Amino acid sequence: MDLIVAVRTIHIGASVIAAGAFAFGFLVWPREPQADEVREAMSRWLRRSAGWSASIALLTWIVWLALIAATMAAASPNLEVLKTVLARTNFGHVWMLRFALGLLVLIELRTRRSATASAAPHAFGTVAALLFLMSLAWAGHAVGSQGALRALHLTVDALHLLGAGLWLGALLPLCFVLQRARAAATSPWLTAASAATTNFSSLGVIAVLTIAASGVVNTSLQVDTLAALVQTQYGQLVSAKIALLALIVALAGYNRLRLVPKLQAGGADAERDSVAGLYRNALLELVLGAAIIAIVGLLGNMAPASHLHEEGMQHMSH
Repeated sequence: MDLIVAVRTIHIGASVIAAGAFAFGFLVWPREPQADEVREAMSRWLRRSAGWSASIALLTWIVWLALIAATMAAASPNLEVLKTVLARTNFGHVWMLRFALGLLVLIELRTRRSATASAAPHAFGTVAALLFLMSLAWAGHAVGSQGALRALHLTVDALHLLGAGLWLGALLPLCFVLQRARAAATSPWLTAASAATTNFSSLGVIAVLTIAASGVVNTSLQVDTLAALVQTQYGQLVSAKIALLALIVALAGYNRLRLVPKLQAGGADAERDSVAGLYRNALLELVLGAAIIAIVGLLGNMAPASHLHEEGMQHMSH
């Protein structure tokens, strides 16, 4: 695997996790008063998760810049090449904007150090983390689109990333809550898990619809024909991504229709069984989500099938 692919994959994953930690605390974690043990544990975990993932995202973003500069210089990057990339390229402008957003995320976390603080981060930090993730669209294939399609492609990519942050990113802290509820089997954690799962399920519907709608448009822009989905390497990876996403949606649907109602119904035995099932399925969803992010990392280093099709048509016309 090329270094740039590995760096891109790690960066996307870390950005999704950071955005998901903020989204979970702000949109999923219940607002009702929690037991001190639950509130403090959740607050610490969210801050650490967001802090580590945002730090890794910034570090890989710096490495990404160095690799781009090295490619342009055909050697080890020097200060002059870095200045040129930052000042005169679209990637450089996007890099500076996203680096600033990443710093804002870390600054927000730094100002929220008390372990007894509310688990929910401020709206400012949540917006900054989500914008940091969504702005990654400007470092992808969409920038190469022309005319009105460019604005559409960038918007679709940004919404696709937003959906990933709200769903896959927020799934990790939900796993933490479910694991603690499964291990403790005490009323405070079970109550928190029930409320968080209900809220996450509602948010998940919005996120899935966003991912699905933007994915359809994005696929039509990147892969011209249905045949290209099986006849090109790019299309095959897109097909694999769609299949993995379908599996995640199936698991999420089972959770929402079978396990969440069972958890909400109450009863100690039913709660424990539901939490165990939800935790198991959430872990599987995370594994499938990681595979999708790995595919996205690979796709970012390949020419879209639509570009290959256009080149083929041009060769045929000569």
